[in-house]
Amino acid sequence: MNGFWIAGIAINVIALGVVLRWAVRAWKQADAPRRPHADTRQGVDPDS
Repeated sequence: MNGFWIAGIAINVIALGVVLRWAVRAWKQADAPRRPHADTRQGVDPDS
């Protein structure tokens, strides 16, 4: 029973980490069009 609880907690922590990483990535992508470096589709690369 103890190992079952440990496994369940570990799965929940991993799942929470994956969801948080996905949410941060989605938020950064949604925020990207307002930033200058998002204009690479126009052939302008400010980093070069």
